Amino acid sequence: MSDLIQINLIPHTKLSNEALQNLIEQFVSRDGIDSGHVDTPLEKKVEIIKSQLNRGEIVIIFDPHTQTCDIIPKDQIPPEIHIQGDKPEKSPPIKSIK
Repeated sequence: MSDLIQINLIPHTKLSNEALQNLIEQFVSRDGIDSGHVDTPLEKKVEIIKSQLNRGEIVIIFDPHTQTCDIIPKDQIPPEIHIQGDKPEKSPPIKSIK
């Protein structure tokens, strides 16, 4: 199991509204992130990401090695990644990620 990359799945429902908003805004503000629409306002991009999270199309992951969070499509999680914490009912609430 040492060849596996360990990450934690962070249920978006366990984040505070502020932490979720900050994470999504940081994600949609990155270079190369494109919603497919020209000049889409930040608020609309955030709304799109929240909808995708609610539908389970994308997930929030935390890499304990790099101490970073990311948002990725659920179907693009590489097989060499071992996900921990994929049972949201057992995950403790997270107050803020900055």
